[in-house]
Amino acid sequence: MNLIHLYVRISIGFVALLMSAQVAIAQNIILDITKLEISCAGMEDGRAIVVAEGGQGPYKYLWSNGSTEQVINDLAPGTYQVTVTDPAGNTAIDATGLLEVQPLNLSLDKMDGLCGDLGKVSASINGGVGPF
Repeated sequence: MNLIHLYVRISIGFVALLMSAQVAIAQNIILDITKLEISCAGMEDGRAIVVAEGGQGPYKYLWSNGSTEQVINDLAPGTYQVTVTDPAGNTAIDATGLLEVQPLNLSLDKMDGLCGDLGKVSASINGGVGPF
């Protein structure tokens, strides 16, 4: 929150009145969420971190999973929304999603060799998290 000083001078003839006041101007809260995707199919090891700027700290956090921390860990696939509130009552809302990791699938194709030539094997990988 920014404070500005406001000065008002009222003059009537030879009489002058000078008044001053501090006025608070609220700043919008801006959120930035960084996420760490889930590492492997079936795991719940995702992570989300929210950083707030603007407004006036300290901030209060409320995630859609009930956590009140800035960082949430051990996340399953899904969408996570966070509401950040400052002491002046200003709020900001943002969300991030963690993807479901598909199971790793390995396919092998073989080609037998003919007349003394060596055969071949080719592999293809689907799912999982690359690079492989």
